[in-house]
Amino acid sequence: MMTNRTIKYTNRITLKIFTKKYITNEYISWLNDAEVVKYSELRHVKQDYKTILAYIDSIKDESRMFAIILDNDKHIGNITLRMDRFNLNADVSIMIGNKVFWGCGLAKEAIIASIYWLRKNTNMMYIIAGTMQNNEAMKRTFESLDFEYSGHRKQYFKKDNNRVDMLFYSKLLT
Repeated sequence: MMTNRTIKYTNRITLKIFTKKYITNEYISWLNDAEVVKYSELRHVKQDYKTILAYIDSIKDESRMFAIILDNDKHIGNITLRMDRFNLNADVSIMIGNKVFWGCGLAKEAIIASIYWLRKNTNMMYIIAGTMQNNEAMKRTFESLDFEYSGHRKQYFKKDNNRVDMLFYSKLLT
């Protein structure tokens, strides 16, 4: 089942448009957990209710931000699709904030559901993503979904006093 606001594409998760109700103390703690955000640009700034609202407001015109919800109605993470309507690309970013659910394949399911949503609700031609070269879990996830490695930016990120390449992946949606 799918609406523009809800995607039920897998047996384990539903994607729902992210609203203020998902900004809980637990959610804020994920965004301030160094282990959760170690591959994210969120690692640079302490997050609170106001910074989260400001972020949501800043992306509202060009993006869809979904909460990843388990069947028991538990919010475990987010997936965001930034859509470039001129070049017909959607850039995906994902975070499984609840570490209990790391390594369970739920990020892969959420990406599959978001691809389905993009195909049904937009005219986007590609889904694209970037990750740090040392984010092995994300690289494996993209590769398992037949995303193609499409390039890199050398030494793009500063991480732990080192420079790390940004890797790009893409998948044709048509």
